[in-house]
Amino acid sequence: MEAVYIRDEMLKLHTKTGSLKRPLEVVRFLEDEISKGDKKLIRFPDLCLNAADRSAILLQAVSVQAREYLVLHGKTGSWREMSESLRFYEEQLRMVELPGGGLRGLKGEKGDKGGKGKPKGGKGTGDKSKVVCWYCEKQGHYQEECRKRIADEKKANDKNKDKDKGKGQGDKNKEKGEAEEEPEGETVMGLRSSVSAEAHRVRLVGEPRDDLWLVDSGATSHCMAASCFDKYEVLRTYDFKPTLSNASNDSIEVLKVCDVRVRFGKQLVVLEHCLITNLDFNVLSPFVAWQRGWHTMLTNSPHIYNKKSKKRIRLLVKDRAWYAVASLKEDGEKMEVDALKPPAETRKP
Repeated sequence: MEAVYIRDEMLKLHTKTGSLKRPLEVVRFLEDEISKGDKKLIRFPDLCLNAADRSAILLQAVSVQAREYLVLHGKTGSWREMSESLRFYEEQLRMVELPGGGLRGLKGEKGDKGGKGKPKGGKGTGDKSKVVCWYCEKQGHYQEECRKRIADEKKANDKNKDKDKGKGQGDKNKEKGEAEEEPEGETVMGLRSSVSAEAHRVRLVGEPRDDLWLVDSGATSHCMAASCFDKYEVLRTYDFKPTLSNASNDSIEVLKVCDVRVRFGKQLVVLEHCLITNLDFNVLSPFVAWQRGWHTMLTNSPHIYNKKSKKRIRLLVKDRAWYAVASLKEDGEKMEVDALKPPAETRKP
């Protein structure tokens, strides 16, 4: 009877996460409690929670917004996949800041204007020694009080003012986001593990242009238009063809899956398992990039950066969307997608 009671209590764990506001806090709490329960039920393996039970508890425990993200954009096949999807969801909330402070970290409860962890007794009250800033990741202050953030924003504003003063000089046709680049280098932006034939989602937005790659937070894979296939360098092709659909669940034909080398300014990256489609525009998936250590920052100076390699790709703001601008091959030979063959030996950079 005691073992059955322990199992019932484990199935009700989602009712004890009301005070936890961050998705990863919920994941850690459930992992600890389920682990404790499994140890108590070690002599009754049939009563331990199976994978379906654990997934159901996690789905019920997270917030409505996080649950919608998991169902629409994340993976729910296993506990690990759900945890990784929630990690990316929280990372997006913490890292992405819209111009003008439209999104400042995780949103607090109603009436708590300071966000999670800020005391309700008024500004400047409470113990901040254990508070971690989401901007500089140092303890002792909140993000809105971060001196580094204030200094960076001031520097960015001063830089924009200088650009306005010098407007009209130089190349007028040069678009915003293409002026400054980081030191030259090459890296990989994609997954090296095999891709299963599962559903991928992208949004059909933007104007067709071969050198622009739309940064789409809803995409779960990099996609390239077949019409500009001859403009990029293909390193390898694969035999499988996953299912691709748009936000309306309409099927999109996948012609090929390839590893493509793309130059964004001076940064040379490899988009692994890029889907060659009949779309009329190219798509970069922040989720796939994040799994390779790249983070998307939509600030006053939008960019994608890799903290480990110190590489950065600046983004272009166009038609209320963010794009990465690529350099195209000159006088590239027209290549038929279905006629492609993988090279004999390709060494990964």
